[in-house]
Amino acid sequence: MCEQCCAKTEDYGEIFPGWYLVRATVNGMEMLTGQWGLVRTNDPEFIWTDDPTPIGDLNERCDKLGDEDEGTPEYDEAFDAWFAWMNKAKDFGKFFQVDPDMGWRLVEEGRKVGYEPSAKPFYEWFYDYLGVWIQNHAPSKPSSQRDFRPK
Repeated sequence: MCEQCCAKTEDYGEIFPGWYLVRATVNGMEMLTGQWGLVRTNDPEFIWTDDPTPIGDLNERCDKLGDEDEGTPEYDEAFDAWFAWMNKAKDFGKFFQVDPDMGWRLVEEGRKVGYEPSAKPFYEWFYDYLGVWIQNHAPSKPSSQRDFRPK
């Protein structure tokens, strides 16, 4: 039985061509309740626990603050939030350290939907991208009902 059936995953849709975001609703053979997975066929290629979150306006807030603002509550709050987000994104990136072929495939599909390698590391972009995706896409149906076979 595939992991999606065992973990009764929810389907959050096709985030890249051929890549689907799912979330376990019960413990499966590999996934635990609440864990996320990226699926191309039956079983997740990647599994992680933390909810990706969008960076929102943190970059803009930090960019507006200058050296003269250092030490103010606004400055400390903005940069504390930015560093916390960056650390979460970096930790998230550890789940995507894979063989070169799989990594290349993932990055190339990301480029098709807006990733620009010269702008930032993939893990930062992907953490934000998935955070925005999750906010905008409620799970539609159990992923075990989706046909994941290549078209």
